[in-house]
Amino acid sequence: MIIGLSGKIKSGKTTVTEYFGKKKFTVLSTSKLLKKLLKANNLEENRENLQYLGGDLLNLVGGGGFMEIMFFNLPESDYIIDSIRHVGASTYLRNKYGKNYYHIYVKSSDSVRYSRIKEKYGIDDRSLIEKWESAETETANDDLERLADVIITSDGSVDELYHQLDIFYNKIR
Repeated sequence: MIIGLSGKIKSGKTTVTEYFGKKKFTVLSTSKLLKKLLKANNLEENRENLQYLGGDLLNLVGGGGFMEIMFFNLPESDYIIDSIRHVGASTYLRNKYGKNYYHIYVKSSDSVRYSRIKEKYGIDDRSLIEKWESAETETANDDLERLADVIITSDGSVDELYHQLDIFYNKIR
């Protein structure tokens, strides 16, 4: 089974990934792949460089190509992809894995997300956050939300989020 996550910055995707990791899903991290590429090219690891590199890769190989790279030579297993950023990636996975692919859109209010951004990065600059969210790798969220099999809301506690995920997980297993 393959589960792909999408959602805006700090919407709760990492917490959802951790949930499925506890369910013995292997985590495939798009950012870890990009960070390795940045390091190999002696580039600073920051959000802007990750977004720029991700955008370049998407332009070069498309969303499906990016997923093909992620899954290259992996054994059959249950996987959770921590961040689907392109419609082509979700479409590729749905076409390749059919009913064994589920797309979750993680949704959180802007006020909660901005609070999380401030807590994690110490940033309270809305113009910088808006710049991050206007990057090419962030602009497909509305389309990805429409493509999702389920929308999970992550505005409350972790227990509330896990309860929603329990319901979804029990339906697909």
